[in-house]
Amino acid sequence: MGRRIRYRPNPIQEFAVLEKTREDSFLTPKIIVTIAAVWIVGLVVVVLAGYLLMQYRKFQNEFAPLADVCQGKWVNAASPYSVTPGDHPAVAVRNSSGEWQLDPLFFLGEVSSGSLTKTELVLCLEPIQEVFIESCPYSSRNDPNVTLKVERYYYKQDVRLVEAKTGRVITVQTFTGKSPRYCDKTEIFGRSEKTKKLEGTEIANSDIRSWALPHLYIK
Repeated sequence: MGRRIRYRPNPIQEFAVLEKTREDSFLTPKIIVTIAAVWIVGLVVVVLAGYLLMQYRKFQNEFAPLADVCQGKWVNAASPYSVTPGDHPAVAVRNSSGEWQLDPLFFLGEVSSGSLTKTELVLCLEPIQEVFIESCPYSSRNDPNVTLKVERYYYKQDVRLVEAKTGRVITVQTFTGKSPRYCDKTEIFGRSEKTKKLEGTEIANSDIRSWALPHLYIK
């Protein structure tokens, strides 16, 4: 008669099997889906960034001649401007440190130009200027011999609409931001601060667009 042998599992083997099971269960379907979604989103972002960069370069290359319109030149290939109902496509050009550069994001929608030959107007944006208003003198309580001052400034910007085909100036406008607050009777200065600057509000692009829109879209 044979002997009955009772199976006694090895604790070490059970531990190894348990650890293997835990490792195998780490990549659950939910985690796999999440990783795939993150990878797809990243791929979409890269493709979109590449497309936008390509479109930006295309815009710069095609519309480059229009940057010279703000310097008194003209582009024969552009369309003539007339005060007639409808859309009159335009592009914006900024004067940045003495160099005129296209701004592809200033005009969007119907009034933005799809090609150089369809462009009728160029909006020339001069640099924003800081205009001095006044200087208010103050005496230091700690040292009466030290003179402190508060200077007030506001911003202004000159813009003009120019016909791309002829270089003819259609209209001009100077935009000004709001002035800063007035000087108070007492002002707080930093430990080493002798001049405090108060600046007004900046000029919003939306205000300039609102001014230009009646010339770009005529009912």
